[in-house]
Amino acid sequence: MNFFLFFAVPLLGYSLHNFHRAFLWYFLFRIVINEFVPFFIIDGFPIIRMGFFCDFWFILLTVLKYIKKNGSFKMPRIKPEIRPFIWMVLLIMLSSAMSFLPFFNSMSCAALECITSYLFPLLFVTQVKRTKDLQFIITGLMIVCVIAAIYGIIEAFVFRYTNPLVVYEQFLNPNIKEATWVYDAFDRGGRGRVSSFFSHAIGCGCTMSIFTVFFFYIKVAHEKYIVSNKLFYVAIFSAVLLMGLSNSRSPYPMLLISFLAFWKSKLFLKLVAAGMILLVIFHTELSSFIDLFLSIFDKKIESSMGGGSNIEMRMKQFEALFRAWNSGNPIIGEGAYATRYWLGKKIGLLGGESIWISLLLNTGLLGCFLYLYIMKNLISFSRVHGKRMLFFFVVGWVVMNSATSTPGLDVSLFFMIAFCIAKLDMLNESCFEKACYENS
Repeated sequence: MNFFLFFAVPLLGYSLHNFHRAFLWYFLFRIVINEFVPFFIIDGFPIIRMGFFCDFWFILLTVLKYIKKNGSFKMPRIKPEIRPFIWMVLLIMLSSAMSFLPFFNSMSCAALECITSYLFPLLFVTQVKRTKDLQFIITGLMIVCVIAAIYGIIEAFVFRYTNPLVVYEQFLNPNIKEATWVYDAFDRGGRGRVSSFFSHAIGCGCTMSIFTVFFFYIKVAHEKYIVSNKLFYVAIFSAVLLMGLSNSRSPYPMLLISFLAFWKSKLFLKLVAAGMILLVIFHTELSSFIDLFLSIFDKKIESSMGGGSNIEMRMKQFEALFRAWNSGNPIIGEGAYATRYWLGKKIGLLGGESIWISLLLNTGLLGCFLYLYIMKNLISFSRVHGKRMLFFFVVGWVVMNSATSTPGLDVSLFFMIAFCIAKLDMLNESCFEKACYENS
């Protein structure tokens, strides 16, 4: 029995009555469901993921509502800032259709990536219309973060780092023959790893780093959106705790780079001072987490933890990448299935630990250019306080995804949080202009 359906089906039905409200609730529910959770299963066909089906449902309803309102479908005017998203969608579909790889595999992967990673975030932009929407999203994210941390603590100290939720989700999927990305207390040198609601510990840690930065920015620049200071501090503590329990180095580059936007903030300086005092007092208890952080910079510590790579391994990986990339279309790539195809061939790509590996193989040089163009436009999406925040947020994201793979991390969540940062400024500007107009 798939108990996620008891939440998804009523939510989809509610969207027929109140689309906007259902969409906002689905945005929060979407964080909890990962790629293991199916919506329905048809023999002989790939699993229809719940996230993909629900994303497609809301996009389809939007198109049908537009046709009903206008009598026919005409491409609406697209803002310059989001045009690269549409271009990336077209490139992914084109490269997948022209690929030498199996057509069905390529096109199904293309549909999944286009809808979940690029089109749904654009729909999100259109649905966040009022300050009340942002307040609902911010409060909801904080509550989700706290619940995720509570479950993460139970996972760590009751189930000894074995995640029964992930095991259950994989049990729902008949294509998974044995449990994957499941940990125990002996992993990572006896430190264990927590994944909470997410499919992988790295995805859990990286998501919490995004939430930490977002919550902190709201507190510094838009405090009126925080309904309770107690909830804010509990959410921040929950996010930081889960980052530590995930036992992953991947979240920290993004966190550190993004926090450069706050270096003049008094609250930031107070938290840094408090953090240093806590490190001194609880140095022994936090030694494993300190070593994990220092392993980013110290190869000896990294080796002692039983992980890491060396220059020779990376050189062989890039040689394998060049062979695979050059064997197809180097300009537009070989479609959304290409990375999965080449990783399965075991040609030396290791785990494909960089966003540029998948971009080059899937969408070629043109895809790499469009990806950077999307990042550049995200920064320019905001015009006031958020521009500085978005700059460091985007740079941190690019560095994190360039240095390592991020399994279990939802790319669209990054885009939607970036849009929220921009929307905070946009809605504040419109409220200010409205107030000036009414007082004139």
